[in-house]
Amino acid sequence: MAILNDKTIEIDAVISITKTNLIKITEDKLELTLLKHFNRLKKSKEWLAALSFSLTILLVLLTSDFQEKWGIPGDGWQMLFLLTFIVSIVYLVISIVNCIKHNITVDTIIVAIKAQSEDNNRINISDDNKD
Repeated sequence: MAILNDKTIEIDAVISITKTNLIKITEDKLELTLLKHFNRLKKSKEWLAALSFSLTILLVLLTSDFQEKWGIPGDGWQMLFLLTFIVSIVYLVISIVNCIKHNITVDTIIVAIKAQSEDNNRINISDDNKD
């Protein structure tokens, strides 16, 4: 490579090392695959909401001075929030277990789509041989 002037350069060679994969799949099969994995993806991210809820209730418990309101004594309100916190911790633990159990990424979905596409190609090849 040599610089000819301050605006142009001479290129000796272009080397390309990119690889492209083309995945052929019908729209209905893609939709079914995505719907199948959508719930797993949702469950793998559910722990974030559970953690946020638990932390919010914990902050309320640590910073609030519970007083009588609507005929419920302050101790009743504190017990209600304590029970809510316990339930939120149980929900957080269940969400974390689901996250580990249903761990999924976009790459996992792509692999599933590729596998489905390869299965379709095998069927098409065998169908072509019957004619």
